[in-house]
Amino acid sequence: MAGRKEQKQKKDIARKMMEKQNVNYEDWLHEQHTKYIDDHLLDFVGLDEDSNEKTPANEPTSSRTEASTERY
Repeated sequence: MAGRKEQKQKKDIARKMMEKQNVNYEDWLHEQHTKYIDDHLLDFVGLDEDSNEKTPANEPTSSRTEASTERY
């Protein structure tokens, strides 16, 4: 992942480019957040029917000992 300095530089460049195209950066960023939430919300909250049927909410999917023995 990029460092903070590089992230700031890219953000500043994007803002300048958007200003030239009369695009408000904050509005664009809000749209990106909204799209991401819309695309991933069901997966995040676990409303996927398959995941609810396979694993109870508070039960781990596997233990460390099972994982380590499977490798060998």
